[in-house]
Amino acid sequence: MITSTSFINSEGNNVPENKIVVMPHHWSYPKHGDYDNIIVDFRSNPKRDWFTAHFYYCLPIGIGNQYGFGVKSMYNIRAIWNGGQNADDTIFQVEDEGTEQQLVASQFGSGILTFQNNFMFRTEPGVNIMVFPPPNHFIPGISSMTGVIETDNLRRDFTFNLKITEPNREVFIKKGDIISAFMPIQRYYIDKFDLVNASDIFSNDTLEKERNEVHLFNEQRLGEDMKKPHESGRKYYHGLHADSSKYPDHQKRVRAGSLDADA
Repeated sequence: MITSTSFINSEGNNVPENKIVVMPHHWSYPKHGDYDNIIVDFRSNPKRDWFTAHFYYCLPIGIGNQYGFGVKSMYNIRAIWNGGQNADDTIFQVEDEGTEQQLVASQFGSGILTFQNNFMFRTEPGVNIMVFPPPNHFIPGISSMTGVIETDNLRRDFTFNLKITEPNREVFIKKGDIISAFMPIQRYYIDKFDLVNASDIFSNDTLEKERNEVHLFNEQRLGEDMKKPHESGRKYYHGLHADSSKYPDHQKRVRAGSLDADA
């Protein structure tokens, strides 16, 4: 445990690498009692209750399910938005409200519901937290807004905001529903990337080999793969090219970690 009296991330008093520190607003709360029943680690929860077996044959969706952490609603909530821009244009009812762990409000207007949890996140220097719609979790009529927060710098909490997508339609959020998601991302990482035409970089011979590989995969998908379970050859799942040679690096599952700030 770091015993310095400096602020977090100042004068070497840094959040350790690869940790998301969860800090309750009140020291009287148990060590994990105010967030482990709200946050879901998607790395340990790769399944979705609406998936059929066929979906799990698709590795990109399976990996996507495991990215980030989810935030659950602590209540049953009914809301309706009349289409206006003011905060009082959204009427909502929170059922069985009785915990200080999560507050729900309409404060921004434009059909936005705001969820404020009773804890904050801090990350190591240079690492942001990105908030985004929870991967392959859906609530009809409402969607999480996306935001990026400098949680290495910000010395306060931030809110999770959901936008009602259709006026005059009642939205129901069930207690335990995943309302939003977040994950760490390095600051400036996306800034480095440009979209370029492949022909500006690679030779015609290289590009022709790539196209031939695409054609071979398509032939396999429409031919021999059709006779396999779920009509899937699963070469991508196993990290294999069309000729069955292996990828130099391949991931089938995101490694599950721990939310324990002291781990």
